Amino acid sequence: MNGLIALIFLLADTECGPAQVLSSLELYVEQIVAGNCELDWTPLRVSSSFFRDNAKSMSMPLQASHEPIIRLMSARLRNEVARGSSRGMAVLCHDIGQFARHFANGRKYLERDAEWFGGVSTKEVILGLIEHGSNEVAVQALKAAQMIMCTNWELMDDQMAIQR
Repeated sequence: MNGLIALIFLLADTECGPAQVLSSLELYVEQIVAGNCELDWTPLRVSSSFFRDNAKSMSMPLQASHEPIIRLMSARLRNEVARGSSRGMAVLCHDIGQFARHFANGRKYLERDAEWFGGVSTKEVILGLIEHGSNEVAVQALKAAQMIMCTNWELMDDQMAIQR
């Protein structure tokens, strides 16, 4: 017990560089950008508040790459399709669907991003995944397609109230 207390005091006295505290959005971006890390269903992803709170930020260019996060997500989806990673495809379909659901111009963005990706939009990629052999991918692609193609009336009501 005394050894543990001494260790705690030693750690408290040790000079450490400034600890870098990353926001949940920064952690999310790191996972998307790290092409070698396996995507999975993290608590961050299943939290609807994360996407609701960060949807607008996902459309803004990052300082480091000058690319919007949603473009990085779309590029990563294409990478996961090329790799054949069912889990990665399902997770990204979910994420992109949440972006479309919570960002006012998300639907248009995902329909018109073909110029960056050789003529095929993210919406078209997701529609193609609806018939994927993996049930997990097919279900998430179908949900994402629904969010891309359907108007979010709650979001529109909120915007109308702000404009009044």
